[in-house]
Amino acid sequence: MKTNINLQQSLPPSRYRWLRPLWAIFLTLLVVVLAFSGIFALSKAARESLGPRERFLLPFQEIECRTPPHQEKADFLGEVQYLGAFPDKINLLERGLSQRLEQAFQKHKQVEAVEKVEILPSRRIRVSLSFKK
Repeated sequence: MKTNINLQQSLPPSRYRWLRPLWAIFLTLLVVVLAFSGIFALSKAARESLGPRERFLLPFQEIECRTPPHQEKADFLGEVQYLGAFPDKINLLERGLSQRLEQAFQKHKQVEAVEKVEILPSRRIRVSLSFKK
């Protein structure tokens, strides 16, 4: 005896059918967020592993900048290094390095304004300053 049952007719209509598109959107967003989180974590780990290698370190005294009148460059940079609590060699890959340098130069008593801090790809740092009169 053959019984021909149509499953769609025998099941009650789903009251939650409208949730399917929401679940699809939710799962898609979850996958995207997890993918970006993974990429961010990998890039952070790669940056930290490159960290203090010699080729990414620059002696603080090699920063390019103008100096205040009647002051030697080594003395001026030594004072800025002290004010910013920088080591003798700075890591060019350090996060927030531009801001830290700007703050350190701004603390110097003869600096009026820090106009620009550039970390150049050629392992150089250039700081544009204006001085008090």
